[in-house]
Amino acid sequence: MVVLTALKAIKNKKATDEDLMTLKMDLFRTMIGKQTDKPTMRALANFLKMYVPFSKQESHRIFNHQLASITSKNTTIGIEELILQHFKEDGKAEGKG
Repeated sequence: MVVLTALKAIKNKKATDEDLMTLKMDLFRTMIGKQTDKPTMRALANFLKMYVPFSKQESHRIFNHQLASITSKNTTIGIEELILQHFKEDGKAEGKG
């Protein structure tokens, strides 16, 4: 599903930030409807950020805000915080092993 969303956006090089916003929000609404777990959704959000980026930073901020509102989150974790969290969890897992 994510790959299809990315492929659709890549094929449509004339897609505006609004078009990408619609594609991404539809994808996340579908994942929420299917009760996709949060770590998977975070990983997919990072994938989309890297491979299907918005042309304007403001669009990314708006997307994060809209995503937070549909996932009932009060704050949105940024890419840097997510990467740090991932490495912390990996470090804890290695320490236990």
